[in-house]
Amino acid sequence: MPEPGLSYQQAVFKDVMDRTGLLRDIEVCNQMIQDHEKDIPSHAGKLEPIQVQLQLYENTEREKLIEYLQSADFQRVIKQWEKYLDSACKLGPQLERSNTPIRLLASEAIGFRYLKVMKQARKTLNNKNDITRIHILRKSGKKLRYLVDLFSDLYSAKATKKVIKDLKKFQDCLGEMQDSEVQVHLISQLSGPVRDDLTKENLEVIEKIIRKRNKQKKHCHKKAIKLIKEY
Repeated sequence: MPEPGLSYQQAVFKDVMDRTGLLRDIEVCNQMIQDHEKDIPSHAGKLEPIQVQLQLYENTEREKLIEYLQSADFQRVIKQWEKYLDSACKLGPQLERSNTPIRLLASEAIGFRYLKVMKQARKTLNNKNDITRIHILRKSGKKLRYLVDLFSDLYSAKATKKVIKDLKKFQDCLGEMQDSEVQVHLISQLSGPVRDDLTKENLEVIEKIIRKRNKQKKHCHKKAIKLIKEY
């Protein structure tokens, strides 16, 4: 895809994606609480004050997102993207690599992304407790997986399925680790404003679920390091 314009479009769409991040985290946290109550029936209803706060938070974020999607700013983003794609198609024959076989381009893109993932993996293994590096590796691994998935028809099904399966396993592990971290933060943050209204039972269940998520985070961290070494 041609420059100028591509970097700008990437930044714009990253902003659109970032606007959904917190909403997604809230929904996942709410689902985690519901699953926890199913697993431990005696805790049912004990986290209602937190769930109420989560619902209010979710409603606010959802309204912000809807407002943005209906805004002139978002419509301008879409029109700019359409204009960019239209101009890129017209430029096609003039682009430096427009006649390069797609398999060669795909192989180069996958190879480049793979080398980047391996470089980040080595840095992660050199500092296993650096959570930031692990999150960066998770995002990079996700890009590699989607890239292989996108061009999978160009290669052996047996080979691509194995690669995608391994990357998904790794991605799911790191995703659960991040979710646990976010959930602990959200529950701690949301329990603050209603702390005076919480009963002793409420507080005990909140502390138990935070301990459980921290334990899960440590478990996923150990599993992730093992998967990185194996990969």
